[in-house]
Amino acid sequence: MTYVSRGNLDEAIEILRILGFADKVSELIASYVETHREHIGPVDEHANPFHPFIKDDEFRTVLTAAAVPPPPPKPMKNILTDLYQGRLAQDDIDAVCALSADDLYALFSGLRGEELYPVVEGSSLFRRVANATDRQKALTTHALEALKRIGGESAINAIRVKKFGVQIAEAKPPDGESPVAPKLTIKACRVATAGSISLMAIAVPGCTVFGTV
Repeated sequence: MTYVSRGNLDEAIEILRILGFADKVSELIASYVETHREHIGPVDEHANPFHPFIKDDEFRTVLTAAAVPPPPPKPMKNILTDLYQGRLAQDDIDAVCALSADDLYALFSGLRGEELYPVVEGSSLFRRVANATDRQKALTTHALEALKRIGGESAINAIRVKKFGVQIAEAKPPDGESPVAPKLTIKACRVATAGSISLMAIAVPGCTVFGTV
């Protein structure tokens, strides 16, 4: 049963029933299920153009009971990190290409530290691909829109998004007025020692600082 497809077995079952060997059907079905137990998917395989539907009722019932549930959806941040690392599965590409600028804005804004960079780079991967499809180009556009939105929220965010190739135009004050820098508040500071990393949290009133730890 290792090399018998469910479509071929379904056809064989139909012939056995017509020829009067229905008593052999249950045995064949049980053998098929035992051999393929770890890989039994949905009953109707629409991806198979030659035999997309199972016709035999008994076979359908057994397959339905034995079907392995699909794995939970992979988090988008994991998919984008995989793209950044060169793991280009087509299903993953299709999934992220469906993301809107709002989706990416929410995703980027919720990430911090080391997990942020590969996600942003993964979302803009296709701007470096000469033959990118329209959907892949749209993903890049949406990623840049999200970064521009984040960069426009504060002067610090504008600096942070520069490393992703996004330039935010500096807002000009009204005529006759001097630019006023936002008031910065140092919340916590740990001085670096040999072999350690210094951390500083800077609070800017009215904004969320992009990419902080």
